[in-house]
Amino acid sequence: MRPPSACVACRDRRKRCHRPRRGTSCTFCIARGLQCTVEQTPGAARPRGYEPLVSPGGNPGGNSALMPDRDLCNELVDLYFRYIHVTFHNLFHRPSFEHGLRDGSIPKILVFAVFGLSARFSSHPSFAGVDPRERGRPYAKEAERLLDLHKTCLTTIQACVLLGAVQVAEMDSATESIFYTIACRLAMILDLPNAPAETRLEQEVNLRVWWSVVTTDTWSSTAMGLPRAIQPRHDIPMPMDERVFLALTSADPPVSQQGRDAVVSPRSELSTSLIAQMIKLNGILYDINTFNTQLVSGILQELGARDAVTKLSAALDAWRSELPTDMEYTRDNLLYWAGRGCGASFVVLHLNYNHSSQLLFYSFLHSSLALDHHHDDASTTPTSAYAAKCKSHAASLCEIMYAAAAAADAPAAVEVLYPLAGHMLVVASTVHLHALLFSADDAEIALAKARLEHNFGIITRLQTYWPSLHASFSRLAAFHRACLDDKSNNDNLNDDAGGGGTFRLDRWMLRFLLDFAKPVGERDRRGREVRHRLPPT
Repeated sequence: MRPPSACVACRDRRKRCHRPRRGTSCTFCIARGLQCTVEQTPGAARPRGYEPLVSPGGNPGGNSALMPDRDLCNELVDLYFRYIHVTFHNLFHRPSFEHGLRDGSIPKILVFAVFGLSARFSSHPSFAGVDPRERGRPYAKEAERLLDLHKTCLTTIQACVLLGAVQVAEMDSATESIFYTIACRLAMILDLPNAPAETRLEQEVNLRVWWSVVTTDTWSSTAMGLPRAIQPRHDIPMPMDERVFLALTSADPPVSQQGRDAVVSPRSELSTSLIAQMIKLNGILYDINTFNTQLVSGILQELGARDAVTKLSAALDAWRSELPTDMEYTRDNLLYWAGRGCGASFVVLHLNYNHSSQLLFYSFLHSSLALDHHHDDASTTPTSAYAAKCKSHAASLCEIMYAAAAAADAPAAVEVLYPLAGHMLVVASTVHLHALLFSADDAEIALAKARLEHNFGIITRLQTYWPSLHASFSRLAAFHRACLDDKSNNDNLNDDAGGGGTFRLDRWMLRFLLDFAKPVGERDRRGREVRHRLPPT
């Protein structure tokens, strides 16, 4: 059996080159931050990759009958990068993907997985009469058939993330978690951020896929109530500026580990990269979700909870204050980023910020009612101030969604139509429902009612594309019924906490806030789930 090839560093020191698995950096290079470069010997065996879209002989391989014609292929790829890429994950370099589609070199599994997500948005005549939610299913099934877990490579990771996103749409959270966990394990096995790469573009794609896996796992594991499958690492640099990334070509040579650390330091890239800002914000979101979970479980007592909220609120404020001027939320900045093909990234960044904030302050909606009922100066208390912040961020989240949908004069589409946006709107809608039920301000009540109606229309539209939005509707309906029951039974101001018991942060409410892919059952007076009730589709 041929001995494993040694990297240049280990060969020069005449030591054995040990790497956990073929294709990964060796332990010596990882420990010292070196670029692990293996000199391939003539005739060295390479692992067989996935089947390309077009075989070397020029013929389409695999299930060619399922492959759309050229025009539809181009449309579906464009729709993927318009509505899916970045909102779900950040797996590809668009110019390279489109080049691979043209010359047939891109793995077929990735093409089918992409179509499985984007076909729902197509208006192509071949989909006439087919429910948008069903158009991508044949492609997704073919991608799942092509998946080979024996192929330990970047393509398998990308395919698993794409197929996990398909399962999010289909409300199959168990299978979603399995796909994402496989992607996490493979990324760790390959030590993806440090994996050998032949070009700078390949290095950056590896880095972005790594951070996409980390970010996706944060949302998925939280929703499932499971430990993280992958831990963020502080020794991994942030992604580069999106504008620079899109301009990379396969002719750009790779940089050494030392060179990459110098060029792509975490601090400098946070000031220029939308994706890097999302990654930093994602870390705060994870801490907020942990805080709410600990609050419900009783791990945090009152004093500890106050300290935690103060620290997390300060972290969000610091993140917001450190944004460069061109990343602050303004209409001019929205148009600026749209003109550079990053409008959706900009919108998602600010949606995530406001959603993280409304989650942090959500528990104060309930406790603020007691203060309002018993204290004339309640508006000056920290509890009431936090409740006001929750309402403010819920309002901002909605206004950003409305502006993105209405930006017809933007250089490129910035409307976001991904399932998680529906969940964010559901949470924001319950905040507006709080104002509708308990505010004494007629103007605030009228505005809350208008936002609820607008949100209902957006969620209805999202439901035409994503089966999982059926769960979002059922969750909002369950919450509304709980509010009505609470109002009927207690007049909303007579329970021990001062009324509005529906907004109390208990296990039912925690699941409502975090587990976005499933319906929730009815809630009894003790905050227990008593049954599931789904409205008709």
